Amino acid sequence: MDSKLFEYTLNKVKTARVEMEPFPHVFIRDIFHPSFYPCILDKLPDGRASQKASPYKAFRAKRSATLAKFTTH
Repeated sequence: MDSKLFEYTLNKVKTARVEMEPFPHVFIRDIFHPSFYPCILDKLPDGRASQKASPYKAFRAKRSATLAKFTTH
């Protein structure tokens, strides 16, 4: 991983605020640099082989449409 991308993510983690309600948790918006998302998407399985047997087809289709927004190519 490029050191600038690592530093970007590390800074997001270091500056994250722990929320205590309704339970202790951390939500980190944009934890990865925008240029890193296409790399992540390239590594995700497309799900075509398992969609027929899965009861979550609609969820996968919606997730795929949402993830497509992050692609830059």
